[in-house]
Amino acid sequence: MNEKGLISKNTSLFLRGIAILMVCMSHYFAAAEESGLISSSTVVSIISALGDPGVGIFFFLSGYALYKGYGSAKIDRKFLINRFKNTYFPYVVIQLVILLLSGGIDGPMRIGRLLLGLDSWFIVTILIFYLVFYLVGKLPKYRLIIMCIFVTGMSLFLFRMHYPEFWYDADWCFPIGMVLAKYENKIGFVSRGFSLDIKDYLMKFLGKNSLYIFLLHLFIYHTFINWGPVLESGMNWYIKMLLAFIIAVVMAFVLERFFNAIYKLTRIDKLKG
Repeated sequence: MNEKGLISKNTSLFLRGIAILMVCMSHYFAAAEESGLISSSTVVSIISALGDPGVGIFFFLSGYALYKGYGSAKIDRKFLINRFKNTYFPYVVIQLVILLLSGGIDGPMRIGRLLLGLDSWFIVTILIFYLVFYLVGKLPKYRLIIMCIFVTGMSLFLFRMHYPEFWYDADWCFPIGMVLAKYENKIGFVSRGFSLDIKDYLMKFLGKNSLYIFLLHLFIYHTFINWGPVLESGMNWYIKMLLAFIIAVVMAFVLERFFNAIYKLTRIDKLKG
């Protein structure tokens, strides 16, 4: 992300860290409430509802970063290579391993769903946005208008097809991020050089590894709290949740290092557009 803008790279990672916390806590509390591990309350309901705004932050930052980097520039195959290695490939590998650990693959349809990203609405949505952004990037102008029309049309289609609300209620954050990236210099204090630069190393760490945490957190949570020694320990659920989250973060960091090592060995980062 271009540092010469309202949202610096530090701030983007900080916000991604906040967003992944919101998403994980939402999933943990919703799952615990549904299974009767914690009692329903106003606080639990509020925390369980944090997932959608958390996803909205991710979409907003993605739209902002893409437009800052490629607003009027030529988009070549390096864009797709980066999206493949940073999002799609880790998703497929991690989901495949989770499937195998969860009892195996029950047929080609299951593999098809995995490869199309249909086992994760967030992944399939962000990949669609990336692909359309790439195609629109081949046009000399009207990129922002076309992306806004597409995201609006996609959301309306999902609404009309009676998809769950979380499939479309945060999608609009993506074009809003693009709009801010294009017009932020019209804002007085931004045009004078102001940049929001939040440096928080913990949130930046979570933000850097947010995709891997997202892909791992529910599998590790359910595996951990149902593990025999944990079940027999009588441990408080909140402690279990915290430990499960910490394990997910540690494993996410290891996987992020692992994938980066693969990319260096295969020299995928050296591929030119």
